[in-house]
Amino acid sequence: MATDDKASVPLLQRKNFRKNEDSSKQHEYGSFEDFVGANKAWCKLGKVGSVKDIIEHWGLGETRLLISYTGSGFDDVDDYNRTVKPALVKIIRSSAAWVLTNATGLASDLLHAAVHDIEAASDYLPIAIGIFSLSQKEAIETNCKLKSCCDNHQSYAYLSHFIFYDDETDSGKIHVEIAEQISKNFKAPVVALVNVTIKNHVKFIQMSIDSKHPVMTITRNKDPYEAKFHFETNADLIGNETLKTTQEPEQLYDAIIKAILRGKDEHVDYLKIAVVLNASESTVSSMISSSSKWKSEEEISYRQKMLSSALAFDYGETALILLRSLNEIDLRALEFGQKSNKSMSRVEKYIQATVGVNMKLPKGKSDANDCAFVWVFIWAICNEKFNVANALWTLVDSKMAAALLASRCLSSMRKKNVDGNQRDKLNQNWSLYTERTNEVLDNCYSAKRNQTKVMLVKSRETFGGLSALIIGKTNKKFIEHRSCQAKINDIWMGSLKSDQNANQSWKIAICLALPILSSILLQFKEDQDQNKCCFVLPTFTLGGKMCLFMNSPIVKFMYRTVSYVVFLMFLSHEIMFKVYEYPTVIEYILMAWVLAFLTEEIKQFIEEDSYFRDAWNWLDLTAIALFLSGICLRFLTCCLDVGRVLLAMSFMFFSLRLLHAFSSLKVIGPLLVMIGRMLKDLVKFLLILAVVYISFAVTIQAILYPMSSFDFQTMHGVLKRPYWNIFGELEDTLNEFKGENCDEKSTNNSSDSKLQRCPTTLGTYIAPVMFAIYMMIVQILLLNLLIAMFSYSFTKIHNDTDRHWCYLRFRLIHAYYHLPSLPPPFSVFYNVYAIVKLVFRRCKPDASIGTNAFCVKLNKRENEKLQRWETIHSYEETPWNPKTELHEEPTVPSTGSKTNQFDTGGRKVFSKHFKSKILRNQIASLYAIHDDEV
Repeated sequence: MATDDKASVPLLQRKNFRKNEDSSKQHEYGSFEDFVGANKAWCKLGKVGSVKDIIEHWGLGETRLLISYTGSGFDDVDDYNRTVKPALVKIIRSSAAWVLTNATGLASDLLHAAVHDIEAASDYLPIAIGIFSLSQKEAIETNCKLKSCCDNHQSYAYLSHFIFYDDETDSGKIHVEIAEQISKNFKAPVVALVNVTIKNHVKFIQMSIDSKHPVMTITRNKDPYEAKFHFETNADLIGNETLKTTQEPEQLYDAIIKAILRGKDEHVDYLKIAVVLNASESTVSSMISSSSKWKSEEEISYRQKMLSSALAFDYGETALILLRSLNEIDLRALEFGQKSNKSMSRVEKYIQATVGVNMKLPKGKSDANDCAFVWVFIWAICNEKFNVANALWTLVDSKMAAALLASRCLSSMRKKNVDGNQRDKLNQNWSLYTERTNEVLDNCYSAKRNQTKVMLVKSRETFGGLSALIIGKTNKKFIEHRSCQAKINDIWMGSLKSDQNANQSWKIAICLALPILSSILLQFKEDQDQNKCCFVLPTFTLGGKMCLFMNSPIVKFMYRTVSYVVFLMFLSHEIMFKVYEYPTVIEYILMAWVLAFLTEEIKQFIEEDSYFRDAWNWLDLTAIALFLSGICLRFLTCCLDVGRVLLAMSFMFFSLRLLHAFSSLKVIGPLLVMIGRMLKDLVKFLLILAVVYISFAVTIQAILYPMSSFDFQTMHGVLKRPYWNIFGELEDTLNEFKGENCDEKSTNNSSDSKLQRCPTTLGTYIAPVMFAIYMMIVQILLLNLLIAMFSYSFTKIHNDTDRHWCYLRFRLIHAYYHLPSLPPPFSVFYNVYAIVKLVFRRCKPDASIGTNAFCVKLNKRENEKLQRWETIHSYEETPWNPKTELHEEPTVPSTGSKTNQFDTGGRKVFSKHFKSKILRNQIASLYAIHDDEV
């Protein structure tokens, strides 16, 4: 488990010391202050009484694990601090374990350092209870008031509570008895850690084993007494293990967990301990197979709670094993995580509102199948449980669609996240899932290209009936993939063969002029099941082929572009020449044209939830609004000129809209993206320029012409002069500074003199200096800053020219595919019909999504066959990843860690881990998982 505050520490927090008057009178209680003024509660054991009374008196709550720690000295402090201390820190933090100790010397210092590391890493204060003889009480109280220990003083300030016993009592015996009572009262397992040689604590070890407490001795060198001790000990009861400090901290931590889970206390829920401690995969599987509560049909809430704990702690491997062991799961019962996405219902609404994927959450308990795995996977992504998400992705059948949906959720999350570090983490995971998508596509496309194209557009019921191509339509890296481009090219050609040799450009151009020749000159695809167009014309007839030709997106694009150019020609003719008192025929035609544009925008607004995020849509709305306003004012004699101006302005916006047709060109498309990015840079630049511009404008005006009148002419002069100076208009300004062509008798701008007011004498000396400074800042500093910003934006987009062009081309093809065959103004009736149909569908959210080239519904047999084929190729290694041997266990980051580290070899690590994970899952489904060491 990581050392952050999201661990299982909240399972137990130290409560403030309180005195309970009703506690047992057999014990004596008190407290003293340490060097920082904190209370140290102590208790003197009576002859009669229980440890439970002491715990209740102190108000410590409960614990789920007790570490019985003892020891004195050892031979290598640095070695122990490097290996043993991190293992202690992790085991205490991950389980909020209590520590019961009578350690002295360097062993106590080691525990002292571990407790301080935990307190420094978080606000959690570990419960560390010291057990000492009553004769040591005064020395310990004095010791705790010292700020630091020295060579002659052992520090005990790290202990939170103290239990003192009579000097006649055996220290080892009382230590084991207290641990036994705590274990029975709280049903918590006990692990005894002996941080010294076995010989010096053989009695404590023997009594711990007799109490069925696992014992672990930690030593650097081989203990000669160990062999004799093992020979005399009943190994069948509970074995003793010796840990070497030459091992890594993770190995020591895993060994301690295994020792804890070896316990045989019937009252202890060892599966819960395994989940909380994030035990290894094989250990958790073994606990599941031996847990009677997990197998019980009546313990559904228990299984749900175990799963919730693993998900909340972000334990990926543990959550994976629990999910695979479940028969059913209640998705609506999972409620934890961030407030915005705490429950599955909130995640459902978030995906529908933000991402635009209309997934339906299953009602009641559902089988632990692909649908449930997908929902838990998406929940983990939305709550930033990335360890769980990475593990669950291996269970999902539709891995490509799941990764696309995850990347889309992450893209939406990073836009709203203001934390830089958190946004970087989201970006890293977005890149990871995008790479996983492309890896699956690489494997599939290398195997069968045509089948991969079908896989991209097949409807997926789990994801709201959408296809992978629609789910990932905002992911530029995904759209850039060669398989996506091949499918998009097929959709672009429609019913025509995409082979350039079959349908050359000159043939298509002739058929555009004479569509009836399309059945003779052009070649059509053989399978037309998904491309039947209007009415009931057979595809092999002359009319049927012409209908298919007219319904192809490339033909729609050509006709609509020509139609749009004709519209601009008509509009320019009307605004440039005489405007008649009454509307002409051309004006009525233009009105019908714009009406068709308006109905298309309404249709698009109903279809797309992100309609206002597209700048082209704002351009369309502005042009239509100006045209309609101009037409309305055109009928009013008093406002004829205003209407003509609005019509002229609408022509400008309609003309700019023509640039959208150029986005399909590989040379011009990326340039449009560059222009858009530069406009964003320009807005940022104008904010800086406005401050400099206004400050100098007001200053120079005040110096030259004090006591000016407050009117429009003055404000116009203040803002006009410095603006045109930016573009090199300097002659009039310099003449103004000299006082030429001015009236000296005029004292303010309200003078009847026709000449301009003369500047002040002092102003003629100061204003040129201010003007020189202004020009230096604007011309040299700010304009060069703007050029640098433009250069950076250009370079950044130029490096990804193909990616931006592929994305623009996809958006254009997707838009033209859903447009009618007839261009405006003839499409107005179809648009009205489409709007009514969309409104009807909106009123019925459960209405099924129609089949089209971007989302094809297959029959059940074909769908299952294609899904199996996709799943098989999702397991394959990518070309750049070396093959993993079956006996090789790849080194992967621990799933207990809360942070995801992505380096240049991250993809290789994932692929190796993914394949070995699949192999282990397949073996586990055939044989029961048993670990000989457990």
